[in-house]
Amino acid sequence: MKRLTCLVTIGGLVTGLSCKGATAPNPVSGNPPGGSGTARVMLTDAPASDAAIQKVIVYIDHIDASASTDSTTQSWVTLVSPRQRYDLLSLQNGTMALLGTATLPAAAIQEIRVALNTDSSGVFRSDGSAVNVHWGYQGAIMIHALVESPLQPSSSEAQIVLDFNVANSFSPDTLGGAGSLNFLPWIRATLTN
Repeated sequence: MKRLTCLVTIGGLVTGLSCKGATAPNPVSGNPPGGSGTARVMLTDAPASDAAIQKVIVYIDHIDASASTDSTTQSWVTLVSPRQRYDLLSLQNGTMALLGTATLPAAAIQEIRVALNTDSSGVFRSDGSAVNVHWGYQGAIMIHALVESPLQPSSSEAQIVLDFNVANSFSPDTLGGAGSLNFLPWIRATLTN
């Protein structure tokens, strides 16, 4: 299966998308040496702006984390592997989905990436018809979430919240025909203790 790594920076700092082939990390089983505990990994969405869209379904394979931002020495740890579909529009106004409980590395998390499968994802209108989405790539892609400050859980109640902003992630495709959307993911990772 072809793996892609997509770098997405959010919030007006830099808007861009660069992709390159990558392989998935090995999942962590049990506590890693020097692990710092566990955290629940949650998914939510900021409200969508298009009332004609009824569902935005994303298939999340796994969530990875790294304690480094140096791509030459970086190693990734799989936090959770939900391997299921989520309707992002049902996760608004404080509603969240539990993706899993993660055993955390000892060091603060500097980067998080989301493994999403575009072949099992889709956007649907209120009449049930599918919207044509230009995902950029077919199949498995890796999307880097914005981590504004290192994530270091300090309690057993910690939650890593992935805010998948649908309104900013799907924009009208003015060249692809009426009703088509371009996918440029905006995901922000935050920590609550």
